Amino acid sequence: MILKEIDKRYQSCLGLLHDLNRSEDFLDIYPDSEQTVIPISAQFQADSNATSDAILDDQLAQLQLIQSIQQHKVNLTCQSLDVPMQLGSKDRTSVLKAPHNIYGRDKELETIIDIFSASILLPKKLNSGVVVVGYSGSGKSSLITEALSKITKLPRLGNQYVLVQAKFPQYSNTPFECLTGLFQDLFRVILEREQEHETILLARMKKELGSDLVVLAEQLIPQLHTHFPNLPAMAKLSTMESLTRLREVICNWVLFVSRVLYRAAIIIFLDDLQWGDENSISMVKGLFNLDCPIFFFFAVRGNEIKDNSLVKSLILAMASQNPLRKITLEALDVASVTSIVGEMTGSANDKIQDLATIVTHKTLGNPFFVTQFVGRLYDEGLLIFNVDTQEWEYDIQSINDMGSTENVVLLLVDQIHKLPHETAHILQIGSCIGSVFPISLICELSQLPMSEVLERVSEALNRGFVQPKFTNSSVLYSNKDESSISKCSSNDDPKEFSFLHDRVHEGFYLSIPEDEKTALHYNIGMYLKDHSDLDSSQIFSVVHHLHLSCSLLTNSTKLEVVDLFIKAACVAKKFGSLEQTLSYSLQGKEILQSHFDSEEACWELEYDRSYELHYMICDTRAVIKQSTTELSNDFYVVERFIKKPLHRLRFYRINANYLSNLQNFKGVLELGLRVIEEYGYTTKENISLEEFREDLLRFQQSVKGKNIAEAFASLGKCSDEVLPPLLEFIVVTLIAAYFIQNVPLFCSLMLLCVSITLENGIAGASGVTLTGLAFGMLACFGPSKECIEYAKAGLKIAEQVEGSYFNMSLCMNWGGVVAPFFATISETTEIFERGMYFSNQCYDHETTGYLMFNTVMIQCYYGMEIPYLLENIKVYKEALDVKLKKGRSDVTVILSGVYDSLYFLLDAQTCGANRLQVVTPQMLEASPGFYQFNYKFFHMVAYYIANDPEAILLEPIVGSLIHFSPGILTSYDYYFYSPLIRIRAATTKRHKIELKKYLDTCIQKLEAYSKFKAGFVFRALIIRAERRLLDKPGSFKVIGIYNKAVKLAAAHGAFHIAGIAAERAYQFHLTNEIVLGADGCLNQAHQMFHKWGAISKCKTITNTVAVRRKSELSASLPSEEQLSIHNLVLNHVTQILTNERSTGDSLQVFSRIILQHSGADKGFIFFTHEEKLYVISKWNAREGIEIFMLDKRKGLLASEVADQLSFQLVHDTMRTGESVSQSGKDSTDMGSICCVPMILRSQTLGAIYLENTLLNGAFPEQQMAMLEHLGCQIVSIIERNQLNQHLKDTLKQVQKRANMLESLSKMKDDFVASTSHELRTPLNAVLGFSEILKETKLSLEQQEYCDMIYSSAEGLLAVINDILDFQRCQKDTLEMNTSTFDFRKCLDHVLRLIVVQCGSVELLLEIDPEIEENSWIKCDRLRLQQIFLNLLSNAMKFTPKGSITLRVQVETNPQVLGLYSEEYEENQNFKVLKISVQDTGIGIDPKKRSALFKPFSQIDTGSTRKYTGTGLGLTISQNLVRRLSNNKSEIAFDSKLGEGTTFHFHLPVLVLPPVSPNVTEIERRENSLDLLARTIFVICIPSVETRNFFLSEVRAVDTFMKRYCSTLESTTATVKELRAEYPQKLILCFIDTGTGSDETILNPFMEKVHPLNVDLFLITHINQRNHYHSWFTSTTYPVTIITKPFYKDHVLNSCGGALQRKLNKEGKEIQAPSPSSSHTTKATTPEPTEDPTTALPQVLMVEDNKMNQRVQQRMLKLMKADSDVALNGAIGLEQFTKRIDTGIPYALILMDFHMPEMDGKEATLRIRALEKEKNLQPTHIIGLTADSGDKGEGMCAIISKPIKKASFHA
Repeated sequence: MILKEIDKRYQSCLGLLHDLNRSEDFLDIYPDSEQTVIPISAQFQADSNATSDAILDDQLAQLQLIQSIQQHKVNLTCQSLDVPMQLGSKDRTSVLKAPHNIYGRDKELETIIDIFSASILLPKKLNSGVVVVGYSGSGKSSLITEALSKITKLPRLGNQYVLVQAKFPQYSNTPFECLTGLFQDLFRVILEREQEHETILLARMKKELGSDLVVLAEQLIPQLHTHFPNLPAMAKLSTMESLTRLREVICNWVLFVSRVLYRAAIIIFLDDLQWGDENSISMVKGLFNLDCPIFFFFAVRGNEIKDNSLVKSLILAMASQNPLRKITLEALDVASVTSIVGEMTGSANDKIQDLATIVTHKTLGNPFFVTQFVGRLYDEGLLIFNVDTQEWEYDIQSINDMGSTENVVLLLVDQIHKLPHETAHILQIGSCIGSVFPISLICELSQLPMSEVLERVSEALNRGFVQPKFTNSSVLYSNKDESSISKCSSNDDPKEFSFLHDRVHEGFYLSIPEDEKTALHYNIGMYLKDHSDLDSSQIFSVVHHLHLSCSLLTNSTKLEVVDLFIKAACVAKKFGSLEQTLSYSLQGKEILQSHFDSEEACWELEYDRSYELHYMICDTRAVIKQSTTELSNDFYVVERFIKKPLHRLRFYRINANYLSNLQNFKGVLELGLRVIEEYGYTTKENISLEEFREDLLRFQQSVKGKNIAEAFASLGKCSDEVLPPLLEFIVVTLIAAYFIQNVPLFCSLMLLCVSITLENGIAGASGVTLTGLAFGMLACFGPSKECIEYAKAGLKIAEQVEGSYFNMSLCMNWGGVVAPFFATISETTEIFERGMYFSNQCYDHETTGYLMFNTVMIQCYYGMEIPYLLENIKVYKEALDVKLKKGRSDVTVILSGVYDSLYFLLDAQTCGANRLQVVTPQMLEASPGFYQFNYKFFHMVAYYIANDPEAILLEPIVGSLIHFSPGILTSYDYYFYSPLIRIRAATTKRHKIELKKYLDTCIQKLEAYSKFKAGFVFRALIIRAERRLLDKPGSFKVIGIYNKAVKLAAAHGAFHIAGIAAERAYQFHLTNEIVLGADGCLNQAHQMFHKWGAISKCKTITNTVAVRRKSELSASLPSEEQLSIHNLVLNHVTQILTNERSTGDSLQVFSRIILQHSGADKGFIFFTHEEKLYVISKWNAREGIEIFMLDKRKGLLASEVADQLSFQLVHDTMRTGESVSQSGKDSTDMGSICCVPMILRSQTLGAIYLENTLLNGAFPEQQMAMLEHLGCQIVSIIERNQLNQHLKDTLKQVQKRANMLESLSKMKDDFVASTSHELRTPLNAVLGFSEILKETKLSLEQQEYCDMIYSSAEGLLAVINDILDFQRCQKDTLEMNTSTFDFRKCLDHVLRLIVVQCGSVELLLEIDPEIEENSWIKCDRLRLQQIFLNLLSNAMKFTPKGSITLRVQVETNPQVLGLYSEEYEENQNFKVLKISVQDTGIGIDPKKRSALFKPFSQIDTGSTRKYTGTGLGLTISQNLVRRLSNNKSEIAFDSKLGEGTTFHFHLPVLVLPPVSPNVTEIERRENSLDLLARTIFVICIPSVETRNFFLSEVRAVDTFMKRYCSTLESTTATVKELRAEYPQKLILCFIDTGTGSDETILNPFMEKVHPLNVDLFLITHINQRNHYHSWFTSTTYPVTIITKPFYKDHVLNSCGGALQRKLNKEGKEIQAPSPSSSHTTKATTPEPTEDPTTALPQVLMVEDNKMNQRVQQRMLKLMKADSDVALNGAIGLEQFTKRIDTGIPYALILMDFHMPEMDGKEATLRIRALEKEKNLQPTHIIGLTADSGDKGEGMCAIISKPIKKASFHA
């Protein structure tokens, strides 16, 4: 074959030699396979230029060697080279080489390596992975393979990794098989690594894996049976449980491998993940969540993934939980394709650039397509190697014109057609077999010998379609001659071949005609049926081929084939592949029914096969939760054809499990009741508790007085095959009844099961039904004797006759709940732990969670210490979390609820506890009511113990979640904590009456159950004491009851209950002011809670004691002067304080030093204190060292020990200050004595006296010197410590005094705020009703009284506001808010507010012309207005007549401007305004000017003073000016007694450019100016100031003439003169009433002027407006009134409006400007009438004060608004919600701040949340408050009380 190819390819051996040389000493034979090495002789390389026949023969011999290697998979070593030479190529005779390098993927390759390094090479290894997505042929697998080759060579990784890989097959029904192979590879890895310790490894596997080992051997790793031959049988579980078990076992297996490998990295490469089934994908997802270092490589065909596919959901889930990186492979660019073509042809890139460009265009940059396309060019002669030029030749135009396929599959099919027919036929048979096909099977199917088959396959091998797979791929051949290789070739032929690529396989398969394909599958299936192990996974291939050829099955073979499908379904189910199980079952059912004419005939004649298939269909569909319609059809088939009771019951169980998985418990209950009736038993769905009680009594009578345990002990096992599964089915039904909270039905069904057992014998579910009945009786009626007997009997029967794991776990759970009433806590815990074992065996994690919670709940009830409880819960929850990664996670809510509440009491900061994951509101909301009840109940308990008011809020919520009966609630301590919390919440008499009844009920329940559990006794005592206090609040008997409860609770270890009782006793002492015994109760409570572990509670108690003692000692604090002195001392002395030993410790050390170095066996140290000599230390050889305190009461006087020593020696030493040493008088008594003075600053303060019995003679001089030195040190330390102690005592006194002062300051602030609130509330009614009253018809006297009331109330309000502002100024909490505003409008606003107080005083405004019209300034507007109002109010008060001028000027004084030089440099708009208020009042006496700005001071201070006020206005204004000017300006004044006063200050502001008014204002002003143009003004304003003010307002008018007059007479004459001279001109006459004009004077003037056609304007004070308005209304003269002071554009608009009305009356079409001010009044203008059809705006008023309600309602009514009233925020929120539902929301809400139940702030926030939730427009909410410091979040505005009508209108 090779020789033939040489003839075709080469003209001479030169071309061959050239190719061999170009190959760099190696030839590539096989693609994508292990490397093969061949030798090239040195002679062959050296004689490359020779052409002799001998050399050619040598070359051909070399090629024969290559041919022999093509039939093997071996490694050869060259003798002449140190390293082997690599081979491996699919090119034909080395003309074209297959590329081995990866091009265009460098970035992706580096990304993969970086992700791996960041995940696995860190100290804390993380699970991670990479998913490579691309089209087929894009190089996904090659990229990952290249990445793995680099990753495994990383130095930091070393050999700390395991690499396993698998590929999901495309044409296979069992993709899960590839994963089983992967897990088997892991077993081989650890077995190889632990070869030396294999026995230890196997023993460890058996110990750690336990029962999982059986599942592994049966379902995943059959090799385990070799190492563990005596494994027990695998436990039978339901389909769902089996699937869960398999997944958990695999996860446990991988974790075990990780532990064995010391957490080495496990690298898993899964190719073609898109072909994985649901089971495989779920398994991969489970592995990804494991706590061990796993790195995944996924290769996925992106075009094969659908939007709803499992693979896509897997990738999204992994990416959200872990750092899974997705890498998408795009098409290669021209440069990358050029590199590929260059490697294939061995050419430089620039030589084949144009060829690569056309190849890229034809193949769309697909790498595999590129190589195949270039090969096609070569085969068709479009790509030729020129031997002479040694270059590749091609014609671009011919290549461009050639027909190309759309994809690589069609290209391969096209190439397949060019293969010889014999070769193609062999490969078509192989494609039917699979991607890998054995040669032996090909030989059987084709009826050809193996040699001929190999000959035909070799052509495909040469063309690169297939590659061989050898049985031995790791044999190393070295130093072998050709004969040995030939011998090896004859014995080791390849056993299998595989297609080079999936696309090659697909191409051959698609080329087979359909009829031939069916026949091939049939032959393959029948052959495999006879030659396969049908009990293993090999059966999958059999049924796969038979299904594809089912049309060829005969009636004689169909039934046999159906049996194969049934077996295949069972094996697939064993592997956990439920989709394949369902598929095989459906295929088998299809084949079976095709054997009969109808479905009825099929069931009638082949019932057993039909039943088996249908059972597996229903079972698998129910688990994988396919469509309900299909399942309904399946169960309909059951009703029609399945008649055997046992079989029907099995299907009913499947249906019930399906409904349970969907949480459809009502459906389970309906099905269960129907089935129970079908099997001859009856029960009532809507049974009541009383009916169940009667049934229970009848059952107990039927037992005929026997103990239930004895009755069951006499029973044998049930012989009926239907009843045991029926009982288990009823158990599932009653569980559903419990979940929908139908406890009576739950109990009734339990009773039915027990009755069936007594009639028919014991079954597996008998134990669970008895404990369940006991649990139901406890839930309904509480504990009883019968209840306990049933629980004991059920637990005993469960030990004798074990049922299913599920039933056993339920039995332990329900029995454990009853167990505390007859067993100890350890026995109860043991029952629950057994239940956990059974629930873990059946992988029922939800029941495991219940069992864990019940264990914790019992431990809580008995008062286990909090740290141990937390540790237990943490262990339970961590174990449960690991399991629940594959199931429901909400089970942990009930454990987290207990943990969080205990954690709250533990004070974790002190104890170092770790917080668990916090339960989110979403998790809690999604949990069942049982979980929510437990979570909130334990939080309620924790808050109650911690004295947190949150407990009171939680109690009704917990009560609303109750769905359990008395017995269960009593076990939960609900009837203990709930009444205690309600007592704390009861405030009204009605509440306390209802509370008494509730307490009586709780006491009755607790005392009734006390005979079963001692814990109820002391709980009942506490509640009884509380009940007694409701009747007799001061009854001293409760102290004895509390003490008894404390002792009993402590004796039983219930320290939490004992602590509660002791704390309640303390509260009783405190309430009744009983001092004696109060501290004892509190200490006892502290002790009990500390034993329980509630450290946080203990801290609270400690703080309570500290606060109480602090208040007791507050009376003895030093004065403020003393306090300041102590502070100075402390600041000086605390610098020298050290942390050295105390006096007692220091004396202990010094005494020991003296004793050791002097050898004295007796000694004393004396010290003078308060002129008395005390012993502070003494020692002797017998008693040791004893230290005494320097204290009058506890100290030891020296006189008391005078008889124990030579005291005269001490006396002499203290007197002389000299040391004395002498011999003892009696050598047997003492040998030597000495006494050393302790001197400090030349003063003897003490002495050291020593006696040494063994020393002869005096003490040595060195010892005496040492003693003198020690004496000085002792005195220094004593003095220093005394000083330190004094300083500490002083510091405590200072701190206490500071705390007291701070408390007093806060008390003052609270008092002021409270007083303001309490005063404003009645003032709101006074001012409001006064204002409303003035709107009614009143007599003059009544009007006068009403005005007095209103003025007095406003005066009081001003006092309150001044006091509050003064307080804020003192505390420097006055808020300043800078904003930009229209300066003139601000001034106008101030004038409007103050003008009503002016009386007859003229109020004038002068503005510097330099300040442009419409200018805006930047300042605090409110505070500036406050300054103006204070200054103007003072001026009004002291100016009985004359005028007051508010003057604004731009400061030009350089001295003043120098203070603001920096501001001028920063902003060119900066200016300093000089503002002054000048009056013509009484002036200020120079003697009283010094007190002018002092708070609460006034000029007139006598008892007969004329001018009233608080004396705070100027003080506040001065503070505001300083703050506005940054302390660069303040208020000053100039005054002359009897002439008036001028107050002035400087205001730094930013004067912004004029802002154009809105369009309406512009138009109105322009119209007015047009109307007034060329008119004649006659002005009669005698006051110069008023006239100047008036002229400044009309200076923009282009008048024809202005004439000025001083009297009405001169005005009349002037008007007559002007009218005669200008008959057509408009004459406007302005008369100022300040001239003293009244009706008697004006009437004659009007009579004279009226005929002259003059427009008359009357200028009057605003207070006189109503007077003149009513007067002119009664006359016939048209007059326009203009009020003073003049506001911006006020005069212009008044005049323009009057003229426009006149012109309109004459019929001229000119648009009239509407008046801009309410101060302009046309006497003859009628008021508009109200449209009765207009709907009134709806207002919601939320106010709790009745008077305020009436005021606001009346004001709203006057404003033509309708209102609804709500008494508090909760009612207001309810009314607002109702209004939203009706679709007519409120237009406005008036919200009071302070209200009971729910205040205005909370109500506003809830309204805003509701609006946001329902996407509504925000409602306008205005806050009403009597506290000026209130701030309302979410409110549009805030109005301070009292409320005026003007503020309502605003």
